[in-house]
Amino acid sequence: MLKQFFLCCAVVGVSGCDVNLSSLRPVKWATVDVNELRGALKDVIAAENPYPEGLETVSERSVEFGRIRQQISTLERTASNNCRAKINPRGVQPIPPNIMNGAEAFYKENYQRQNEVDNGYQECVRAIESDQLIADLKKKVDAYNKLYELKQSHDRDRMEKVERRVKDVVADYAKANNYELVVSESSTAVIFNSSEMVVDVTGGVLEKIAR
Repeated sequence: MLKQFFLCCAVVGVSGCDVNLSSLRPVKWATVDVNELRGALKDVIAAENPYPEGLETVSERSVEFGRIRQQISTLERTASNNCRAKINPRGVQPIPPNIMNGAEAFYKENYQRQNEVDNGYQECVRAIESDQLIADLKKKVDAYNKLYELKQSHDRDRMEKVERRVKDVVADYAKANNYELVVSESSTAVIFNSSEMVVDVTGGVLEKIAR
């Protein structure tokens, strides 16, 4: 006992008179399963923050709109192929290797024909954009994409509220039960605990959430 007293005095002497001896006492601490709390609070937050009208079925309709996107792609590809066949049914003929005289004139004619084909093809492709069926399908997909983005934003907002509520409910429980430290069970960073006692308060916090 006397040895401990002198050791304590030595610590005070070395560190100065401002040493807070109360900091040397054991700390009452506990662990908590944060993932389990998130799971319990997820439904609570969802009930408090319901989806606006039209957003609750967005995920269920993803397969339907996936098929619409595929339909649009097929229609555009088919129309593009039709443009190519219509504008240049036989293909632009290359310069025959056996033509020597007049090759330049042939090249110019062929080049002009290629330009006509290219311009005609581009004009035909642009006309695809005005196809009523394709335009209507794209409007449906655009409307769905906007709803999906709104749902994603709503989900992120919910998760942020879950994280804040986890911290708040753990803090309230810790204060009510005189815990000075509560650490996450999955990332416990306490290297040494003189009391060798670990208390998990997940059950108590879950009961508080359920009230």
